[in-house]
Amino acid sequence: MKRLLSLLLILCLTLGMIPLAHAAITVTEQPETTTVKAGGNVTFRFKGKNVSGSGITWYFINPVTGETTTGKKLSSVVPGIKVANANSPKITLKRVPESMHGWILYCHIGRKSGGVDTDKVMLLIEGKEPPANMAELLAAPPAAADDDDGGAKSDGAGDSDAIFVTATPEPPTPIVITGSKVELYQLDRSGDIVGTAQTELTFPVGSSANFYVKLPEGTEGTLQYFTIGGIRFDPEGDNVTGMAVRGWTTSAAVRAKVLKPGDETPTPAPVATEEPVDESSLVTVTCTYCRFTGWHNTFSESGKVPVGSTITVAASGGMISKGYSINGAKASHRDEAAFQLVVEGDTTIVMEEQKASTKSLWN
Repeated sequence: MKRLLSLLLILCLTLGMIPLAHAAITVTEQPETTTVKAGGNVTFRFKGKNVSGSGITWYFINPVTGETTTGKKLSSVVPGIKVANANSPKITLKRVPESMHGWILYCHIGRKSGGVDTDKVMLLIEGKEPPANMAELLAAPPAAADDDDGGAKSDGAGDSDAIFVTATPEPPTPIVITGSKVELYQLDRSGDIVGTAQTELTFPVGSSANFYVKLPEGTEGTLQYFTIGGIRFDPEGDNVTGMAVRGWTTSAAVRAKVLKPGDETPTPAPVATEEPVDESSLVTVTCTYCRFTGWHNTFSESGKVPVGSTITVAASGGMISKGYSINGAKASHRDEAAFQLVVEGDTTIVMEEQKASTKSLWN
């Protein structure tokens, strides 16, 4: 009898040393590939069972370099972006730059060694084409990354067995400028026209587009404005027929709006009805040697926008600029024809005058 009691005691002590198994983590709702405007905010989320109390780490993969970083460290890798709720089932990215188009992300739930991964999804920027190999990138195994505590995320087989995935970057493409009812001419370094009129100009990879856009000879009426890539440029002066453009860095379509004889001056298009805006949330944007478009402003030198609005800034007379100073800071956006800016308060933008050329941009 004593022997039986001893065996039962040993059995109980042995069983007491075996930890209870944790309930399995399962993902019931996966994150989704999402499109956001450049400079806007976006939220990714998942839902699952037995997630509470488990470690949650979001991972972001740069499709060009293949490097992986955690949501907590993303702001140190991507300039200007802000991250909220980096280690929760719902992560929010604020001020998403255009450079994050095509980035891949997923969430790891549980311990670094083991746990469960959500599906991989992609962050896309509005107006840009998804990568041609999107399906292939999303199907690839998760890449290893440095965790917030300095350790590497692994599959439990040790560092030597970690799988690293480097996404194949899309090859750079030439800059193509197309014209509709306008003539396009290439410009040399001095700003002089070379060659004959074209309806399409192609500039090599790694360069910028320097060109001249002009109304065809015999056009009936006067130029009201040009649009380049959707950005409007009004002529400076009367009887203007052309405009020089320098430093344009993306493919774009060029169009002209001509006011024909007898046409009345067009009235501005009615402003779309919007939700009431708290006047206290409006801030002032002022441009010197430049204009901006955004909210109720169209190529304006000065105007008001709500805090957090995204505006497009461009040179007022064309595209020759050595950079833009924002609120007195060192000039940035050098050699950029136009750029987008998220307005966080009263903002003063000054375009540096081009010193390399004194030629008029309009004629």
